[in-house]
Amino acid sequence: MTLAAVVRCQGKSEFIGRALARPVVKASSEKYDRPNFPPQLEWFDICRGSDRAGELLAAFELLQVHLQLSVLSLYLTCSSETSHVNCLYT
Repeated sequence: MTLAAVVRCQGKSEFIGRALARPVVKASSEKYDRPNFPPQLEWFDICRGSDRAGELLAAFELLQVHLQLSVLSLYLTCSSETSHVNCLYT
């Protein structure tokens, strides 16, 4: 996945660069325990064009969950109108 690094200072946002990361994926059938979960922190390079702009220390995970029917229908309704992320969290 691609991450955009943005710094906000005194109400203004400034784009720093982008980082590439691969999340640890957990299926719903797997137990959430060591050694794979929670994922370890890793350093990711932040780049702006061909220039190195810094580093990001983070851990990313992608968890499979079973959606309830009402949440699934909300997702299907909203995904055609707007971004599904915005829709699920508004």
